[in-house]
Amino acid sequence: PKIVLADEPTGNLDTKNAEDALNLIRKTAEENKAALLLVSHDQRVLYQFEQKRDLRDLNQAAAQ
Repeated sequence: PKIVLADEPTGNLDTKNAEDALNLIRKTAEENKAALLLVSHDQRVLYQFEQKRDLRDLNQAAAQ
């Protein structure tokens, strides 16, 4: 795939399994030269990403 969509992939996992799952998702996307779009409420995953966007900043409907 050209893009991997991951919606709350760590939501129901403990800390160790969440880290393992995220590492696997990132590695798979990188090996396949795919972009990764991950949505999460888990602030602990932020440190692993260079680019971050807050949904509130992207929500055009909220600005009207």
